Amino acid sequence: MPMPLTALAARPPDPPGAGPVGPRLCDAAGRPLRILIAEDEALVAETIRDMIGAAGGESVGVIATALATVGAAGVIQPDVVLMDICLAGEMDGIDAAGIIRAHRATPVVFITGAALNADMQARLAPLGHVELVCKPIDSADLCAAVLRANRAAFVR
Repeated sequence: MPMPLTALAARPPDPPGAGPVGPRLCDAAGRPLRILIAEDEALVAETIRDMIGAAGGESVGVIATALATVGAAGVIQPDVVLMDICLAGEMDGIDAAGIIRAHRATPVVFITGAALNADMQARLAPLGHVELVCKPIDSADLCAAVLRANRAAFVR
């Protein structure tokens, strides 16, 4: 549903360093963040890739399974991994994130289309700082979560 014109006119200006669509997906030196996408739904993955590009980030790959994401993250060494929690295969996104973070301090932003149950919350807790974006994905929420996760990786 389109936003009413009055709401558009009342929108506050973008903060310094933000582009016309919100925050830019860049590191402190202004380089585009390199983001690996782990998503098994092709349309969702394409939408995420478009959002990343529009915000100035760089998509370095789209992977459909958790196991392949673990391998790709080790080779590509992205700045951030966007990880769907429910991926095809024997391993899910939470398991993959644990392995990725055990080998390298790569921040992971989780994507989910379902509510987190108690089991998922308990499995996420040992990972420490966790960013979560819910489907349907909003570009501003996605960018904010990626930037927070990237900043948190340097605080640890």
